[in-house]
Amino acid sequence: EVTRDYARGGMTGFVRWAPRLGQVRDALGSLISAEPGEIAFVANTTQGVIDVAFGLPWQKGDRVLLFEGEFPANVTPWQQAAVEFQLELGWLSLDAFHRSVDEGLAELEGALERGVRIVAVSAVQYKTGLRMPLAEMAALCHEYDAEIFVDAIQALGATPVDVSCGIDYLS
Repeated sequence: EVTRDYARGGMTGFVRWAPRLGQVRDALGSLISAEPGEIAFVANTTQGVIDVAFGLPWQKGDRVLLFEGEFPANVTPWQQAAVEFQLELGWLSLDAFHRSVDEGLAELEGALERGVRIVAVSAVQYKTGLRMPLAEMAALCHEYDAEIFVDAIQALGATPVDVSCGIDYLS
């Protein structure tokens, strides 16, 4: 219906559907513990990754930390941004997180100590189903003045996702 209204009436379609967008923002905000004004609509998860990867005010040499084995949609945009903005990519293995949360967080902290602008991680790893300790990761990132981006496509609706724990960006 939305598409049909836009096709027929252009902006009049927007006027008709704008109140519904507010209701959807409210519902999504409740789902992830976000304020409705913090929610933006994008075509899909990958577009959200691209928007953040290419929308941040980068400085040459900023470091992006990724995890080996991440879903390609949460890797390729960061790799392209690294080329475009002359960023450094760092990689961490997920093996330590598979052994224990504490061991994984210790490895993350070691990487953060070397300087990181943003950590990009999937809430749930698509290959193994490993659920990442997002609250603890966000706290560590902020302790070292880094931000955290979360790809939530494998988790949202299946497991609790709460951005109020310090998640800076979620798609």
